[in-house]
Amino acid sequence: MAMIEGICANLPSKCSKAKSREIQRVPDNAAVCAECGFALKRTAHKGPFPGRLVLIAVGAVLALGAIGVGLYHIFKPPQFPACDASGVAAVRNAPPETALALALACRDQGQLDHAVLVLSDLKEKGSGKAALLLGGLYDPLDAGQQTPKHLSPSILNAVEFYQQACTLKEPEAAARLAALRESAIKEAESGGDKLLRDLVDAWPECPL
Repeated sequence: MAMIEGICANLPSKCSKAKSREIQRVPDNAAVCAECGFALKRTAHKGPFPGRLVLIAVGAVLALGAIGVGLYHIFKPPQFPACDASGVAAVRNAPPETALALALACRDQGQLDHAVLVLSDLKEKGSGKAALLLGGLYDPLDAGQQTPKHLSPSILNAVEFYQQACTLKEPEAAARLAALRESAIKEAESGGDKLLRDLVDAWPECPL
């Protein structure tokens, strides 16, 4: 039943509750003074007691907060490993795409030692993409070779990793190998070491 609050509208001389202006809380269908039976002058709207409204509001806020926390823990993005020794160790058993993303992040930050460790581990597990990226770190034709994203250029090292990428069926490896051949010939003709000259004479190709 709805309750209201009101003050007795009787003359103060006729009712002590009217004189003291005591607020009375009574059912809506019996809005009269408990002492004199005179009609009450309402001081509040129909509905729940204000204190109860506050409790309901507080409860709703807390409930929404709890739901929000729960949803955050369910849908929050995974914490990406840092590019350090602990991060490298953490991705050893992670999905390949997670490990590859860390390797690229390490490379872009100039943390090449960590990038090489992650890529080497992925390559040993059969990732042609990792082998291709390792070759790119040494490839003198790779874009941005002079930036911290690369190691000292070495055609021999680049070709070795590109060959491994070919074996692992990496689609881009054949084009990378073919593009390097002209640079290898020029370097061999200008006094490159015997290994490079031998490589030029028996230039590898990706198996079909």
